[in-house]
Amino acid sequence: GSDGAVRVTGTFSYLSGHVVFACAFFALTIALVAGSKTPFRRVLAFVALPLLLGNIFMSGSRAAFLAGALTAAGLLSCQMGAVTMLGRWRAKKTIFIAGLGLVAVVGYVFTDAAKALYDRQNRVNDSLAIRVIEMPAEHLAEGWDRGGLLGCGIGTTSPGVRVLRARLHLPPLEHHPGVYDLELGQVMAEVGLVGFVAWYGFRVLIVLSIWRAYNRCQDEQLRVFILATFFLWIPFFLLSLVLNHV
Repeated sequence: GSDGAVRVTGTFSYLSGHVVFACAFFALTIALVAGSKTPFRRVLAFVALPLLLGNIFMSGSRAAFLAGALTAAGLLSCQMGAVTMLGRWRAKKTIFIAGLGLVAVVGYVFTDAAKALYDRQNRVNDSLAIRVIEMPAEHLAEGWDRGGLLGCGIGTTSPGVRVLRARLHLPPLEHHPGVYDLELGQVMAEVGLVGFVAWYGFRVLIVLSIWRAYNRCQDEQLRVFILATFFLWIPFFLLSLVLNHV
């Protein structure tokens, strides 16, 4: 956290789980705003959106903020383009005004949380380029160095493994997998290059399948939710989806 503030994880034991929850429901709520034809559902969505944004701010996670921004920008840009092509100027105006109102509400209610996130960004010694390019490359190189082709074993990067092995009077691991802040490095170290290629190749196929489903879907409302899922999946190639860092 920052001076006088702590990073809130909600009901989750780890921050990464809270980030997945906040980003996923933020994407679904944005989709509900953009695609729902029922005014009551849009009202509920606009009630939930400030709370989800507040959760993202209070988590202190810059990755969560950027993932949410990417999802919202991509989804609303595509949706606004569709609105323009269909000539629905009134709907376009409504979404724009409601978005401005949402920003105003969040800025007023969660000022302290937003300020804490801003202060943390100014205090840390890395940049977006470091987090997106340099850190993943370093973690992948270290994971490959320690895990090799087949890895050190599933779950070996967890700090609880050493405690459990000591309690059960088992010998220490022959090859220590290391400690990682990014799931990329954890996966490489645990399951090796073979498992890494299989896992992330599978995730790429999922993203391509989502995009194919979006292009083939004829239902306008369902297309919005599929598009939100597509944009949500992209940043989570670098974020934690399954594993928790220390």
